[in-house]
Amino acid sequence: MNKSILASLFLVLTQITYAQNPGPGSLAFVGFQNNSPDGFAIVLLQDFPGGQLVYFTDNGWSGSALFNNEQTVEWTLPPQGLPAGTTVQFRNLDDVNTLITPSTAGGTNGVLRSLSAAGEQILAYSGSPVNPSFIAGISSSNWLDICDNVEGNTNGTCLPEPLIIGVNAFEFTGLSAAVPNGFFNLANFNGSPQDLLAFIMNVNNWTLDNSANTAGYQNWPAWNFIFGAGTTSNVQFASSDQTIAADASPISVGINILPASTVNGQISVSYTLSQGLTNADFSLNQTVSNNTFNLNVSTGTNAAAFQITLDEDLASNITNPQTITFVITSTSDATALQIGAINIFTFTVNPASSGPIPVLFINELMAQNSMTIADENGEFDDWIEIYNPNDVEVDLAGLYITDNLSIFPKYQFPFGSELTKIPANGFRLVWADNQDSQGPLHTNFGLSVNGEAVGLYAADGSTVIDTITFGVQQTDISFGRQQDGQLPWVSFTTPTPGASNNPSNIKDLMNEDFSLFPNPSSEQAFLFNKAALIENATIIISDINGRQLNISSGVNLYPNTGLQLSTEQLSNGIYFVTLQNDEIKLCKKLIINK
Repeated sequence: MNKSILASLFLVLTQITYAQNPGPGSLAFVGFQNNSPDGFAIVLLQDFPGGQLVYFTDNGWSGSALFNNEQTVEWTLPPQGLPAGTTVQFRNLDDVNTLITPSTAGGTNGVLRSLSAAGEQILAYSGSPVNPSFIAGISSSNWLDICDNVEGNTNGTCLPEPLIIGVNAFEFTGLSAAVPNGFFNLANFNGSPQDLLAFIMNVNNWTLDNSANTAGYQNWPAWNFIFGAGTTSNVQFASSDQTIAADASPISVGINILPASTVNGQISVSYTLSQGLTNADFSLNQTVSNNTFNLNVSTGTNAAAFQITLDEDLASNITNPQTITFVITSTSDATALQIGAINIFTFTVNPASSGPIPVLFINELMAQNSMTIADENGEFDDWIEIYNPNDVEVDLAGLYITDNLSIFPKYQFPFGSELTKIPANGFRLVWADNQDSQGPLHTNFGLSVNGEAVGLYAADGSTVIDTITFGVQQTDISFGRQQDGQLPWVSFTTPTPGASNNPSNIKDLMNEDFSLFPNPSSEQAFLFNKAALIENATIIISDINGRQLNISSGVNLYPNTGLQLSTEQLSNGIYFVTLQNDEIKLCKKLIINK
């Protein structure tokens, strides 16, 4: 046989053998979602042959073997195989099967379901579950330094050899605090597989968020990875948004150029202003014409930036958030400098953070709410109660709240809503439901039933207003201050969301001497007193957010008599009726169902 033919045959056989046994770094994760529907995305960094089996599991690694108490997806590549640069998405839609996109990318068996937003990982391997050859890994928090050989509900695990953090295994935060959703945000790439893998391993090239509305699969780009000479650079903002106070300036806005530019050129950026701003309210360190400016790019450059400086009078002139929206509109060489997925940057200016820091207390919380109280959407979510001990109203707008004292600011209460205002000596419920799109009192994190912390911070993002660290919690049992704003913290078998924790000094909080009927109520409800005379009482009807909707003062309740409540203006939902005077304070839940 001709030597050249033998050499070619040897090369082909070598490639096939390698492809049938993909090694570490032969694929990488580019998307991970732990908010239902759970899912992930990968890119192939080498050609994969037809029929190749790849496994994806959230089982932990003991140091010598995989656990088998969680789930595994078996992926079979199509008969024709798949080329390097192919991206494939996997999503759990029915808790039984895994949807694969594109549908021509092969077939799956099994499903990864109930991935934990509090921390999760996926290991990819070939071979078999009892004899795995690991290819890649991704963690929504961090990889553990020490392997745990006790099988459990593994929301964190160590890395099996030969996977290495930052080389062929990726982690979102490097901390025990998880961010449940994320995706690699360089939509276009032209270069070597090794360069792409290096970019994927850099967390600065990822969009991470607690909300699936921001970083879930519906926002994943249509990745276009071409393995070639690396002549096209991806140009995009380093982040999609930033918020600062009007008295905190200047700030630098970065643009990434990856791979580094191969040409000398320019990036054109334009901006628009919200109605409350003018060009006199800020300045840029660029020459601006018709709200447009250019940034110069040199060969070998991998970043560009511009600076925003706010006018010193702006802090006293705005009362609501204002925005400057920057857009990358064009480049001088569209072939060499291609606009990426993050081509819009929103700069939000909040009213100044100066002023006295309010006195507020984290007063009560529930990390496992199955039936205690529903939010305005009918969902039984985790909740945090904040108590305002002041004799004046306090607005939460601009303050921050977090479930991890090492990561703050995490969620900032928005401006411009009546819901964030806590009445004097009142309460406000905050829903820790990881669904901040539902309203200003819904955070971008949830509470862990296994215990964690909650911190409330001032508008500067660092000054502590109040914190609490709690341990393992039980379903529908809250954890709160025994007396409003005071120590100690105790567990409440009868929670008081949106109402005072203070027990009555003559009756238990839910004493049956005080009742509401009918409950649920469709048209009218009565408060019934089966005990002794209650004189000069105040009756307060409040909603689940702690807003006082109806107050009746100077009421006398005689023994074994009822008092009709004013409920005509109440819509369907859950309310609290508080009865109090100088000697007693009682609270009952009232359901209106018209």
